[in-house]
Amino acid sequence: MGQSKKLFFYGLLIVISIGMLVVGFFVYLKLKSPFCPVIQAIPESTAVFFEIPDPVKTWKKLNENNDIWKELLQIHKIKEFSGRINTLDSLSSCFESVSELLTSQKFYISIHLDQNNRSGFLYLIGMTRSVHENRIHDFVFGSCKGHCSILKTNYNKARIIKIISGDSTDLFTYTIYNGIFIGSCITDLVKEAIDQVDSKLTIASEAFQQVKITAGKKVETNIYINHDNFNKLMKQLASDESIISLDMISNFAQWSE
Repeated sequence: MGQSKKLFFYGLLIVISIGMLVVGFFVYLKLKSPFCPVIQAIPESTAVFFEIPDPVKTWKKLNENNDIWKELLQIHKIKEFSGRINTLDSLSSCFESVSELLTSQKFYISIHLDQNNRSGFLYLIGMTRSVHENRIHDFVFGSCKGHCSILKTNYNKARIIKIISGDSTDLFTYTIYNGIFIGSCITDLVKEAIDQVDSKLTIASEAFQQVKITAGKKVETNIYINHDNFNKLMKQLASDESIISLDMISNFAQWSE
């Protein structure tokens, strides 16, 4: 084989190798990226939501040395929330797929008032194509085995799964829809999130985007407040003396961080 032919084949081999690396890189990104932006599933009724880049690290740090958090744990609703997250943290460490999600994807916690004026938490995290949703179901069903029962129902195009206690109390409801895990102790909030995805609308309005630009890039948590709804939430929790100042805050801006 002549020198020119050797150079041609070597060059061709290098081009093919580079091409395979580029394709492999984009396939990897596709496997690691969620199907649908998680923020698209956060209902417009949110009062405040938290964007947590590394939930496992943040949760451990919060429990170790945060005096403000320790004070907040005196509030019943916060203490209840903390207990659920602690349970999830301990269980997830035994399931590789769940642990992978919690260390590679942003975790969102959104707080809402439901139709009955009850405050509730909505938990969202983007699935990746490398973690099959059956692994998540296995994690949930395995955790509930012998303690709770599972009820599966359909809502629009989504399959909703309810975890029910022995006395028929709804403990938790979740769905995996359009590549997003959506869960809450209030079933209506999960349905509202599904409706939000189907509507193709998003809370990411121009006002929100202006706030998003200023969000910290290397922080443990970004907190976004929707003043229109935050005011209503705080009125339910705060004393009458606080209502006037809350109205002033609500009129100041639609979104803030």
